Amino acid sequence: MPPSDSRAFPPSDSRAFLGFEAGFLPRSARVLLETHGAELGRAVVLVPGRRAGRKLLEALLDLRGGVIEPPRIVTEAGLGPALAGRGLVQASQACVEWAWFEALGEAPAEDLKPFAPPGEPELTWPLRWSLARRLAALDREWAARRGEDARSPGAGKDDRHPARLAALERISERVRERLSRVGRANPDHALRAAREGLAAPGAGAAPSPSGPLTLVGCAEISPALGALLRVLEPRPRALIQASADFAAGFDEFGAALPEFWERRPIPLEDRAWEVCANPAAAAERTLDWLAELPADTPVESVVVGVPGRDVLPGLSAALSREGLGLHSALGGGLRESSPWLALERIHEWILRHDYQALAAALRHPRIEAWLERDVAEGSAPGIPSSPASTEDSAEPGLDRIGRLDAWHGEHLPDRLTGRLPGETPRRESRPENPSLPESPRESVAETLRGALERLTRELDLDAPRPLNQWTAPLGALLSRLFPELDPERGHAERRDAAALRWFADLGQDLATLSPQFLETPLRGAQALGLWLDWSADHPAPVEPTPGAVEALGWLELALEDAPHLLLFGLNEGWVPQGERSHPLPGIEADGSATDTAAVDTSRARARYARDVHALTAMALRRAGTGEQGRFLALTLRGSAAEDPLRPSRLLFHCDEPTALRRARAFFQTSVDSRRAGAREGNSAEGEAGSGGGAPLPVPHRPVLRRISVSAFKSFLNSPYLYYLEHVLRLSRVRDDSWEMDPLRYGSFAHDVLERWGRGPCKDSQDPAEILSFLAAEQERLAQERFGAHPLPAVRLQLQQLRRRLECFAERQAQEARAGWRVEHVELDLEGACLEWDGVRIEIHGRVDRIDRHAQTGRRRILDYKTGNESQDPLKAHFRGGRWLDLQLPLYGHFLAPRLGSAVELGYFALPRQLSRCGVHLASFSAEQLQGALEEARRVAREILEGDFARPGRARPKDRVQRALCGLSLLALEDGENEMAPGDSPGDAGEFEGQDDGESLP
Repeated sequence: MPPSDSRAFPPSDSRAFLGFEAGFLPRSARVLLETHGAELGRAVVLVPGRRAGRKLLEALLDLRGGVIEPPRIVTEAGLGPALAGRGLVQASQACVEWAWFEALGEAPAEDLKPFAPPGEPELTWPLRWSLARRLAALDREWAARRGEDARSPGAGKDDRHPARLAALERISERVRERLSRVGRANPDHALRAAREGLAAPGAGAAPSPSGPLTLVGCAEISPALGALLRVLEPRPRALIQASADFAAGFDEFGAALPEFWERRPIPLEDRAWEVCANPAAAAERTLDWLAELPADTPVESVVVGVPGRDVLPGLSAALSREGLGLHSALGGGLRESSPWLALERIHEWILRHDYQALAAALRHPRIEAWLERDVAEGSAPGIPSSPASTEDSAEPGLDRIGRLDAWHGEHLPDRLTGRLPGETPRRESRPENPSLPESPRESVAETLRGALERLTRELDLDAPRPLNQWTAPLGALLSRLFPELDPERGHAERRDAAALRWFADLGQDLATLSPQFLETPLRGAQALGLWLDWSADHPAPVEPTPGAVEALGWLELALEDAPHLLLFGLNEGWVPQGERSHPLPGIEADGSATDTAAVDTSRARARYARDVHALTAMALRRAGTGEQGRFLALTLRGSAAEDPLRPSRLLFHCDEPTALRRARAFFQTSVDSRRAGAREGNSAEGEAGSGGGAPLPVPHRPVLRRISVSAFKSFLNSPYLYYLEHVLRLSRVRDDSWEMDPLRYGSFAHDVLERWGRGPCKDSQDPAEILSFLAAEQERLAQERFGAHPLPAVRLQLQQLRRRLECFAERQAQEARAGWRVEHVELDLEGACLEWDGVRIEIHGRVDRIDRHAQTGRRRILDYKTGNESQDPLKAHFRGGRWLDLQLPLYGHFLAPRLGSAVELGYFALPRQLSRCGVHLASFSAEQLQGALEEARRVAREILEGDFARPGRARPKDRVQRALCGLSLLALEDGENEMAPGDSPGDAGEFEGQDDGESLP
């Protein structure tokens, strides 16, 4: 409807209906100009959101050619201060929440009793702070719901807990008094303050507004706002996004009336709605929809509505695959900025002092950069940039963080306090020249821990201080981490600069508060936690991204003019949003926190009416297909985590046949994502035919010097993984170790058994004596390797190993009574070589144990096995007509001449099933032993020839290994083989140009 038609309404009707057509905000701008003319700068305009305010201002500038004195454009949160007077100082969120915290601290015991655990009249610091934030949020919610007659925070909301409500009112009054003493006004109460001041102007509480008020597209107003609007003079005017036919659906201020919209079907066409299995399928359907638009469609004319933020990453990834960007203002605020993340990681380190916190902090780019500067300036002389000179470097070529991860995977401490496991003394003598001074030496973990402690020294103190006295240490910390920022370098730097400015403003705000307002002293971690809480959801600056598809939230879509709109996620909980309860926090008898919720049905109905109007406006603005634009709403059956989702109730706000048709469409089992299905099918096909793809790269073929016995199994499993691990020396460094992996568990057990095999009771026939020695050595080795406080899972694994050692002691005593004596432990294969066709290659390795029978002189070679399952040694080596391992046959081949007698081959198993603990011998035939020798020559020949470009029969479960072998990252199917870890460690092979040393098998 043209703006001039709005004058056709009676003078008593302050509403103007501007239609559902495109350009609602530009038409609103024209009405404002026609109504106010030269007095536009005195007007106050209320809009439903900041984006609508920016668009309205742009329209005003366009209509006036960029020369204009604009009106004061505010949202509901800013209207109270705009009307109540500009001289009042509005308290910040930090100030308000701290006032609640202090008010709880000074409240008498009877007021705290409804909120504190039974028998504890005083709240602990964490509980008190959590309660203060929840009560402040509750007060903010209830402030918006107060009408003319509501005075107390809970008036009319919940009378089931009168004692708790009365206590809450008394504490709320203390908050108001505290804020008043420091000259602050609670912005949550600004609407009520403005209403009370305007209702009684003689009291001087608040002056009248400087100009008339106009509401633009405000389909929902809170009771507190409605109460204020009814006392305003002149009467506010409402510009409504609807035609005059819908006049009965809005109140005098343009808010949608539930009794009208609850009966009004939403005109959503069937062709404008589809069901997708999950966010991935919906993202693929979005790509299809974009491809269906005319080829000359500019990206500025397309908008994607994203009611649920958790679908943004998948949608952004799908668009980027097609070369499209996604610009969204729905981010998480300052919590995504680099300064906030740096402070969060430092906060976790100060609180926990464990490896996860240390590793996470050191991985932050700014903390890592500070560490480099710290090293360069000589503050941390013990941190070499290369691991070559340190004893704790588990793998060559790792950086400091990689070496820290390797150290943690080896030692698995629970907390990084005191003396760390595996470290050398800080200062050790130099016996080769006693006259030289002692030199400092320390582990990489201790050195990096010390560096982070230097960075956080001023915060990690026990002495509490008032909150405003932590501003300087926190500011100094940020200055060290962010010595310079160039906002011209991009959006990330501008966002970080905005975060630093916010922290600076917060510090300045706290510095202006009187000491009486900041009574409770805090430790550094507590003060830092408050800064993080206050800044996490503060909006970060969002800048336009040229050429990117715009993503908007639900409340912004109704006023959006883009002709093409796709709604990504028309699901319950997103649209309509899940109704927020109005919590009255309390503590049950068991000490658990509870919320008692009073359902505000009138507010829920108002929001539902707003959402029905919004979807109606979107659907009427665009047809499913047509010249005026295209509209498509997607409903998801499940989330990215495969949790089921419900369809939005808005879908069933229609006639009964349509509702039944939509219900059947949603609950049918077929999946309608064509492109996603095709891509999944291609992935599965690639999995099955992984051997027929592009050849695996083998860029480097070294000259073989020697090969270990254990390396044959690695090559038989996968020639390519053998190449990656033992030729290129690639290794997987993990940062998520929380227990000994099978390899380290087996290695630890081997070390304990080796100490026993070299000890004084190796031939004992007394189980108690054997176990006593093993237990003592296990405890000693655990202290050396894991320290005094290993991770809980490691402590459990050590207890489980103790049970296996108990069973070993029983079986070993039986073997000793049967005449078997331990003759060798960890015996090297000296001089072992493989020869064929004039080629000679050295074979090396170490045998766990060799026994000799005291009466018969027979010998047996035994390999300790600590895997969960007890293996038959013959089947572990040879099965289905092919060799899986060559370890025992090669041991027998090379050691029989040295031992001077026939030998038996087998395992001494220490499995989880204790009844299977004991010696298990392999019955290799002479033909099999000869076949094993020929297989070893074949493998050695292929290694010499560089025949590695095959994934082999192995189907590793490790995702990185699967990717490197050209296999898909889909989960393994049941029955597929995994490269078995847990064998005794041994050198996998040495090549020219590599250093000698042990590596994983």
